[in-house]
Amino acid sequence: ASKNMQRIRGYRACANNKVKKYNVRLRSRTVSKKNNAKRFFNTLKRLGGLVTIISMIISGVKIYDYVTTSNKFNIKNIIIDYKDKNYINKILRENDIVVGENIFKISLNNVYKTISSNPYISNVKVNRKFPDTIVVAVEERVPLAYIGREKIYQIDKNHIITLTDATKRENIPVIVGYEVKPDE
Repeated sequence: ASKNMQRIRGYRACANNKVKKYNVRLRSRTVSKKNNAKRFFNTLKRLGGLVTIISMIISGVKIYDYVTTSNKFNIKNIIIDYKDKNYINKILRENDIVVGENIFKISLNNVYKTISSNPYISNVKVNRKFPDTIVVAVEERVPLAYIGREKIYQIDKNHIITLTDATKRENIPVIVGYEVKPDE
């Protein structure tokens, strides 16, 4: 038995002259005080956790409000690493990515999808550079070989065939004897 519990044995006379034995446990006052203290501190912990969660939510809302309305996060620079800057600028304007727009309010995913849909482009990276710059890096497909006589197609390292208007074919092999059809 525990230190704080007392055991009392008693006897009770029952019918038929039989004696029935029973045990009773009595609690001391210190055990109930400890349980009350535990309950109080557990309630206090729960209340503290609830206050912490609420304050984190309010802080998050305030931070979001600050970064979406502050002039510090407005776009001031757009860096384009591609030879046809007009093409990229046109796509950026169509997606409302212009100087003066908030960097957090724009969607770079649409720009990425639009540029990637161009068959002559192999790799696109569109990133935010905090606090005020957008970086667009585009890589063109580099031909490993040309194919065709009437219409010239190029084949790149990923085995993707695209129509080309290249007139220079220096040090790049030309495959002849097979004509590529556009529907292939």
